[in-house]
Order: sequence, then structure tokens, then C-alpha cells
Amino acid sequence: MARVAEFGLEKAFSVECSSHRLNEVNSGSRPGQYALLKMPLYNSKRRSTGTALPKFSSSVNRKSNVSVVSGMWGTISAVAAPIAPTLNDPSYREKLAEEYGFTQIGEPVPPNVTLKNVIDSFPPEVFEIDNVKAGRTVVISVVSYSFSNNKLIEDIVGTLAFLPLIYPYEPWRVKHDRHHAKTNMLVEDTAWHPVMEEEYDEFPPYLQLALKLAMGPLRCWASIGHWLGWHFQLSNFRPSEQNRVKISLACVFAFMAIGWPLIIYKTGIVGWVKFLLMPWLGYHFWMSTFTMVHHTAPHIPFKDVKNWNSAQAQLGGTVHCDYPRWIEVLCHDISVHIPHHISQKIPSYNLRLANESLRKNWGQYLNEAQWNWRLMKTIMTDCHGQKESKVLGILMRVMPNTP
Repeated sequence: MARVAEFGLEKAFSVECSSHRLNEVNSGSRPGQYALLKMPLYNSKRRSTGTALPKFSSSVNRKSNVSVVSGMWGTISAVAAPIAPTLNDPSYREKLAEEYGFTQIGEPVPPNVTLKNVIDSFPPEVFEIDNVKAGRTVVISVVSYSFSNNKLIEDIVGTLAFLPLIYPYEPWRVKHDRHHAKTNMLVEDTAWHPVMEEEYDEFPPYLQLALKLAMGPLRCWASIGHWLGWHFQLSNFRPSEQNRVKISLACVFAFMAIGWPLIIYKTGIVGWVKFLLMPWLGYHFWMSTFTMVHHTAPHIPFKDVKNWNSAQAQLGGTVHCDYPRWIEVLCHDISVHIPHHISQKIPSYNLRLANESLRKNWGQYLNEAQWNWRLMKTIMTDCHGQKESKVLGILMRVMPNTP
């Protein structure tokens, strides 16, 4: 995530630049990150239209003694305390890894490294499609174009597979592609994007309340906001995309109009809750938690288009996290996420092979963790804008800090 410094002494949320900033930030505070709002809930007008972020005048944050020089930020993050050392310092990276619950925080990816360099380092077999294996990982394969060489079959299978999730397939595919093409890019990336202070102030009270809840104990279901905000409005899509989007929406609404009454007729409301609502909430817990770990950390920046680098974002801005093996089996190795961001064409059943190649050729740049409570506590409490909120205070007290 990028850095976020507090503007105005009375503000509850903050915008700060990271160690990769364009402008200078000086502070005597200890290194640390206190994130703003980093979540996929709200499709703001500024983000959807690509309007440039405003220039900020010089200001001082008395709490953290941050002096901010006026100008356009090149990097925005969900954090508000300054970093003194840089990530080029191995001892500092080791210290941060211990503090945040990581096994390794990678060194910065050099600007001359391109995504093509990384892709070309993979052995050819990581891209090979196995139809039998693809059949066991349908949803992951169709959305990544690694299910079949026939795109019509992918569209049909993807649409059918997504119906029980009430996800329109084409909007998912478009937004998934955008997330991969613009990972950690300010304004453009739709996944776990920081909610800016000026945006939050414009929200109606009910949405501000929803954000506070979603950034607290409900954060592991925040993808519901992304589902609702990004997938059902035609205005979120280019004119050339809208006809296919309409077909996907029609399929979802038809499934709801026919399937839901049938389920209720046969099993009652209790059956609808048991067989549809609870699995749906379980899916969003899975989706939110995995993607939150993949893309949310105090040291990972969001950058504007002028300072964004594809290899840095995909290789150095995505997190690999090892989970207990039974979870990885159930989730088809989706936790092996960095290769998936390097190239969507890698089938899920080849992700481990691709990841071993990355470790061999680019291992010093990787962010890696083994799931632990300290990691989750960092994400859910450090990466937050309301450090003094009662809800966040409860989370900080009750969540274990076990590495």
C-alpha cells in the first residue's frame, strides 16, 4: 500500500507518502504504518473517471511531526506514520518482517526490470493446459483464460459457474483484468484501493458508517462492497464492453428470478439461508481474506501512473502467503498468488512450479509470509485510518500477536 499523511489537525483520516515518494517527508517518529482506508467498497467518481488527485498545500501533522511539502503525491498508502530507513536496507527489511509477521520483505525491484523479463524466465511447462486438471479448477481457470483454448467455451462455463455466487461473469472478468493490468496503481486499480480523505468526507453518513464497520471486524467480508459497487452498473464499463455485460447481468437476474423461488418453495426461507446465503457469505469471507493478504501490507505502495512500474507492482507489490496444507488443497493453491499476477495465463495447477521458478530467479524481491495472527493483526489494525476508534481498539486488544 502506499503511504498516507494526515492533512488538517482535526481530520480522522490521513494521506501520507511512502518511502517511494516524490516529495520529501521528514519525521522523528519511529518507523511504522497506520493505514487509511484500503478496501474495495466504493466506486467513486474520481476513480472511475480518472480525475487527477488534487495538489496539497504544505501542512504539518503534529501527532507524528510530519512536514509535507506541497505538490502531487506519486504514492499513496493506507498508512500514516513515516518510514525513516528505506527498503534497500536488509536489516530494516528484516526488522519490518518481524514486526509485521512476514518471513521475508523483498528488496525493491529495480526500475529497469520489466514484466517481460520475469515472464521470459518461466519454463514453458508452466503455461501448459491440462484439460483434466482444468476441469477440477473451473472458476479459477475460466477467469484467468487458462481453462480452454476455446474462448466461447470459457465464457459459457464461466457464466454458469458464477451464477450460484450471484456474480455476473463478464463484469468479473473485466474488473479482474483491470486489477491485473493496473495492480497497485492509484485511481485505476479496483482492488483494496485506499479511500481518500476527501472522498470519505463527501460520502453520505450511511456510507461512512458502512466503511467504519467494513474496515473493522467486517473487513473479511469487504469484497461484498466490491461485488455490489463494481459489477452491476453499466456506467462502470466502456461502451464496447456493455453488450457482453448486459448478457451476464441478464443471466444472473434470471438465475435469481427462477432459482431463488424454487429453493424457497422446496426448502423454505431456512433452506435459502442454509443452501445459498451462508455459502455465499462463506465465499466472500474466503475472497476477502485471501485478496486482503495478497494486496494489503504497510510497506506495499500504491503509485500514480507516472511513477507506477508493472514489474514492481506485480513482483514486489503482491504477497505470497503459505497456509495450512488442507486450506491450500481446498482453494486450489490460489494462495500462490505472485505467479498469477505475473501472468494470468498460468493455470492454477502450475502455480507452484511457477513460484519455484520465481524464487530461483527473483527470490530477493518477493514478499513472503506464513499465515499467522501477527500478520492478520498488522493488516487489520495497522492498515487502518481510525487508530482511535473503539472498534479498532477492541480488535487491537483481542487479536493475538503470535508470529
